[in-house]
Amino acid sequence: MEFINYTTYQKAEDIKRLEFITSNIHNSQQHTLRILEIGCGNGNISYQLAKYKHQVTGIDISETTIQAANARYGNTPGLQFKVANAEDLHPAEHLKYDAIVCSEVLEHLYNPEKLTANFRNLLKPNGVVIVTVPNGNGPREAFITKPSQKLAVGKGLLPELFRKIKYLLGYRGQNAQTSAEHLEHINFFTIPALKLLAAKSGFEIVKKQAGNFVENVFPFSLITKHAFWLQKFDCYVADVLPLPFTSAFYTVWKLKEQQ
Repeated sequence: MEFINYTTYQKAEDIKRLEFITSNIHNSQQHTLRILEIGCGNGNISYQLAKYKHQVTGIDISETTIQAANARYGNTPGLQFKVANAEDLHPAEHLKYDAIVCSEVLEHLYNPEKLTANFRNLLKPNGVVIVTVPNGNGPREAFITKPSQKLAVGKGLLPELFRKIKYLLGYRGQNAQTSAEHLEHINFFTIPALKLLAAKSGFEIVKKQAGNFVENVFPFSLITKHAFWLQKFDCYVADVLPLPFTSAFYTVWKLKEQQ
């Protein structure tokens, strides 16, 4: 299958993640699939999958993001967006999904196991789940996310100065994935922790891939955000490094009894 980026993604990391998701769900020999994207944000991933003629439902608990998704992609055939909590969904057997996408979501949840435990109720027996998360001990989380979150919520001269400098440098807390207001990282996953979460939910991780390396880490990000070829090179470096040294994990989950 030739990969074409139909979305508004422009960063190499986002496009690489999108290609991983698409290639591990779509098969040109298969019939139309029913796909659920949990935490769909602005709808880029759902739109990409719908362009391959699948029936896609994108859900998010943020009304703001669903409004943005509908405004951008709401008229796409086979695609619908709605405000919903995946933990509360229990579809009838014939309405279950062939694939679930949960991309850059679990790190924002206080109790991710409550969500992943419901994957079994949402997925057909031979279905597939795609989960992507930041590497909790990777360069991005260790040097940027964890320190900046501590500073950003603090009071006093230093936190205030940090917030102003971050704003002046163009880091506004926004991304191409979502318009949600609260994007703090609560969980910091390692591969063993992710495997344990999958196992507790009745799944096994059958495929792993790295995302990027340091292109989102300051001060490298000041340069790489203006140079797509450097972003692509950084993604290539991540592929040849041991997985624990990279900044993001892309994984494929399947039900244990299907292995």
